[in-house]
Amino acid sequence: MARVLIITGILPVPAIEHKKTENDILLVTEEEVVSRYTDVSFKYFFVFPFANRLLARVSTKWRSYYELGKKSDFNLRGRNLFLLPVLLLPRRVFFRDLLIKVSLYMHRKRIRKEIQEYQPTVLHAQNSDVDAFIARELSRKYNIPYIITLRGLTDTPDRLVKLNLDKAKSLIAISSKQIVDGEKVCENNITFIPHGVKESFYAFKHDRKEITAPIRLITVSRLLKLKNIDLVIRGLKKVKYDYIFDIYGDGPEKESLEQLIKKFGLENKIHLQGFINNDDLPYKLRQYNLFIMPSYPESLGRVYFEAMASGLPIIACKNTGVDGIVTQGQEGFLIDHRSESEIVEILELIGRDSFILREMGDKAMELAQEFQWAKISQSYYDLYKL
Repeated sequence: MARVLIITGILPVPAIEHKKTENDILLVTEEEVVSRYTDVSFKYFFVFPFANRLLARVSTKWRSYYELGKKSDFNLRGRNLFLLPVLLLPRRVFFRDLLIKVSLYMHRKRIRKEIQEYQPTVLHAQNSDVDAFIARELSRKYNIPYIITLRGLTDTPDRLVKLNLDKAKSLIAISSKQIVDGEKVCENNITFIPHGVKESFYAFKHDRKEITAPIRLITVSRLLKLKNIDLVIRGLKKVKYDYIFDIYGDGPEKESLEQLIKKFGLENKIHLQGFINNDDLPYKLRQYNLFIMPSYPESLGRVYFEAMASGLPIIACKNTGVDGIVTQGQEGFLIDHRSESEIVEILELIGRDSFILREMGDKAMELAQEFQWAKISQSYYDLYKL
C-alpha cells in the first residue's frame, strides 16, 4: 500500500479568496490515480502563511489566513486537509529555514499525531522551496522518503533549494523547462510527468467541422495580468478578416479588458463569456478553431493540452512550460509575451490560409495522445510504489 502525503499550498481552498479558483490539478491527479490503483491513498498538508490579529487588519487576504489558521483541519471536496500555517515573509529570505523550523515546532504535536495515524510511505512536496523543506524535515525526523515536483525553481536557486533537491528520493518535472532548470541545480534523476487530460476532451477527426468564416478563437483562463489577454485584443484590432474571440474565465482584469474591447469598438467580435466549468469545456472547445493564451510565466498550463486534445492548435509563449513540448508551427505557435507584432503576424497568417489550422489541429491531437491520464497515472504509481 502506498500512502502519499502531499505537502502543498496549491489547492482551491474557498476560505481564501485568491485561492478559491486555484488550479485543482492535485485533486484531479489523486482521483485519476486512485480510480486505477486501489492500493494508493492520499492525504494533504495545506501550507499557507501564518497571520496574527495585527496582520488580519491589513487586508482581506491576511484576514482569511488568520481565520483559517484558527482551525486544525478543513474539508475540501470530501478530503480532510491538515492545515499548516507557516511563518513566511513576502520575499525569499536566507533565514526562512529557521522560520519554517519554528513553525513546525509550534505544530509538532499535531504533526506527530497525523504522521502516526496516517503512516505515510512517501512525502510529495509540490514545490522546491518551502514545501520541499518541510518534506525534508519530516523525512529526517520520521524516516519517510520524499519526492519533489520542481515548481518554484529560479535562475539562481539558493543553498536551501539545492539541499532540498539533493536529498530527495525522486524529482518530477511537469515541463521540459523544469527539466532544464532542475539539471542546472542537482544531479538527481528527474522524471517527466506532465499534467494529464481527461478522456472527455479527446476528439476524433470525424467529429471536427470544416473551418469557415468567422474564424473562431478562444481563451480559457483566470483574467490576470500575466495571461496577457490584452495583447491578444490589441493584436486583433489590426485584423481585417471575420473572426470571433470568446474569453472564458473571471478575475481582476475583467473590467480592464471590457474597457479595452470597448475602446477599440470590438464588442461585436470579442466577448467576455464568464466562468466555465471544466466539465462543460470539452464540448465548448470543439466549437472553435484556435486556442490563444500567451500567459507568462506559466509552469505548464493544463488547458493547452485540453485544447489540443480537442483538435485546436494553440498560441502560447516562449520560455514557458509548454515550450519544448509544442513545436513551433506544428501543433501551435510560440511567441514572445511582450511582442504584439508576433501575435499580429500569426493572426494574419491564419487569415490568409485558415486551412493551416486544420492541419495543425490534427498534429495537436496526435501530440495530446501522450498526455492521457492512463499514462500519467502509471508514471505516478511507479514512483509512489518504489
